[in-house]
Amino acid sequence: MSSEPSIDYRMSHTGREKAEAYVRNYRIMRWRRYLWRCEREYLSRVLTDLRLSGLDYLDFACGSGRILAHLAPAMASALGIDVSESMLQQCQETHPKVEVICADLTRSDPVPERMFDLVTAFRFFPNAEDQLRVDAMLALSRKVKPNGVLIFNNHKHAGNIVYRARNVLGRPNRAMTHSQALSLVSMAGLKVEEIRGFGILPSDERWMAFPGFIHRVADATAAWLGVDMQFGQDLVYVCRKAG
Repeated sequence: MSSEPSIDYRMSHTGREKAEAYVRNYRIMRWRRYLWRCEREYLSRVLTDLRLSGLDYLDFACGSGRILAHLAPAMASALGIDVSESMLQQCQETHPKVEVICADLTRSDPVPERMFDLVTAFRFFPNAEDQLRVDAMLALSRKVKPNGVLIFNNHKHAGNIVYRARNVLGRPNRAMTHSQALSLVSMAGLKVEEIRGFGILPSDERWMAFPGFIHRVADATAAWLGVDMQFGQDLVYVCRKAG
């Protein structure tokens, strides 16, 4: 199964209409809303458990600012970086107080003097080409302070039943395996401290197989059994850089 998208992912969210559609989809797509609720609750718990507050924070590929705006209030400083001006316009219209920069961190560092205690990257890696994944992970590792934390997700986990079915049916899809994610982490000199999976039951962005409370029970049960990272559609990785 190839992970190569048909176009450069850097160009995938340019244009006002694309940015507006991205924001709108989080309002109308129940599956996106469900996964965002899971991610939001999990991120809040990780910040509490790891005492990640009052620190310097970077959100890579911040897009419309969903993750950035959620975590920024707990931080001493917060910065979002994205290559898409239209996505950043959407971000600032919705979250006018956050700091954002339009730049491609994989090619040049717009803030070489700044390092961060916490870095996040959501809805990026499975969509990106293989080389872009490597370039991005190396760039993010360079921005994490010693003993700092990187949190990223794989929202298109190839081990989930939906992506397994698509592969069997011969339908092309952009997905990333768990082993590919772990290889990126290891290559960048980071260590995984925790992984949590969401979206065990079959669903995608156009439909949900069951009511939300059933998905929550299924995901909680999978986490209790320790199989959430094997079968979840959305895997969240909490990684640490050596001190």
